[in-house]
Amino acid sequence: MLRREWPDLMQEILLRVTRSLRSGHFDPARDLRVYMQGICRIVCLEAVGEQAEEKKREISGDIPDPGEATTTAGQMIDRQMARCVLDLASEECRELFRLYYLEGKDYQEIASATGVPVGTVKSRLFRCLESAFVALSPPGGRFRSRHQKPGKSI
Repeated sequence: MLRREWPDLMQEILLRVTRSLRSGHFDPARDLRVYMQGICRIVCLEAVGEQAEEKKREISGDIPDPGEATTTAGQMIDRQMARCVLDLASEECRELFRLYYLEGKDYQEIASATGVPVGTVKSRLFRCLESAFVALSPPGGRFRSRHQKPGKSI
């Protein structure tokens, strides 16, 4: 679906990788391949989204809304960040995120489903969220958890 745009996509990917590396967003302690795949995925998802919007406009004859592209790009970035958090998270944290955010269960329901006290559910979810925040923070940034040692994953 993106074959015709491949040269342009490659240039966009290289540009974003270069900018990202220059700005210090990459943590050398992490896997560069996964980092690059994430950037590639974002660029390709944006291109697919733009193609879909273009086809919609062709069919309906609408004039594009400038805020639409920003929302779509923002949603893709949010999805990519969520995927990154889930990839870095432990199995226990992924399960808590799934129960609390995706299934919308409250602390009591999670406690009864997992067989642990409500307070434990709250503290574990808090620690998982704190670890995710630290994992997404810039390397050497000021957002290091007081409970987490440098280099420790979620």
